Amino acid sequence: MEKRNFYRSFVAVYVVLVLQNVISLSVNLADNLMLGSYSETALSGVAAVNQIQFVYQQILTAIGDGLVILCSQYWGKKQTGTMKKIAATAMRTALFAAVFLFVLVSLFPGKAMSFFTTDAAIAAQGMRYMKTIRFTYVFFAVTMILLASMRSVETVNIAFYLSISTLVINCCINFTREQ
Repeated sequence: MEKRNFYRSFVAVYVVLVLQNVISLSVNLADNLMLGSYSETALSGVAAVNQIQFVYQQILTAIGDGLVILCSQYWGKKQTGTMKKIAATAMRTALFAAVFLFVLVSLFPGKAMSFFTTDAAIAAQGMRYMKTIRFTYVFFAVTMILLASMRSVETVNIAFYLSISTLVINCCINFTREQ
């Protein structure tokens, strides 16, 4: 009976996490579909900036996954004091990465773009987009670490609903910008 409850709980958490990841990926898909109505150069510029965002997201995912792995063990032992220290360290590390990337793309936008494109027109469109997206780096870091912290204590539904909200809001903003 105990195994059955474990597997039931495991599958429920697993399904929510998979759906959350699908929805998160759908945000980028929605952006690309909306950008398809603009020029190829604008789409390519945004795609180049999104590669920077992808690398940043992978760094934050690694920090968050490390947090989940370590904190989940302490959650099982009910040692929440240690969990708070791990979460605080992860948050500081993520915020450092966010500020570092913000400063990097603010001071050297052309250099940052040159890693992903050599076309001057695409780089110009990308830098235009980067001027806006760079302000989301700190918020993204805080959100990723807080959601990882919640995952480590078996709270996944909030992240799922947040992902759905993000997709809907993103699509609405994209739609109103097209009008």
